[in-house]
Formats: sequence, structure tokens, C-alpha cells
Amino acid sequence: MSVNSGKELGALRATLPLWQAMREYLSFVPEARIAELEDFFQQISFAEGNRQAIESALKRHPKLFRIRKKKREKFIALNEQRERENTDS
Repeated sequence: MSVNSGKELGALRATLPLWQAMREYLSFVPEARIAELEDFFQQISFAEGNRQAIESALKRHPKLFRIRKKKREKFIALNEQRERENTDS
């Protein structure tokens, strides 16, 4: 999908569910902290991308996301099966 204008980008942000935006972000990085996701969503003006909403999306989609904890930080990645599906096609 290509976006040609700010208006199209705004419409895409308004219709894209948070979990799909998280999946797209994580398809480009091996793993990310919740704070990094929040920063990214803030930079692209994706208002739904706050910590509470991200935590909720993680709980609602446990098959899609893998969570690794190190001390007090949570690291999020796509589940390996999802990653394999992307490389098989």
C-alpha cells in the first residue's frame, strides 16, 4: 500500500487497528521495548499507540506477539511462526 498525501496517511491511521500497526513495526525490527513502540507511534501521530493500549493489544493477541522480560523491561517480538510465514512466501 502506498500513501501519497497527508490526508491519506491520516485516513490510514484512523482505520488501522493498533495490533496491526504493532505487527508492521515489529516486522522491521527483531524486538522492541514498549517505550520504543510508544515513541514511534507518537512520532507518526498515531494517537491510539499509548502504553495501556499496547499492553491490551499484547494480551488480546498472544499468538501473534512474543514477550520477553529482562528485569523490569518487556521486549516484544513477533512469534516465530509468524516470522516463518513471512519468509516462506
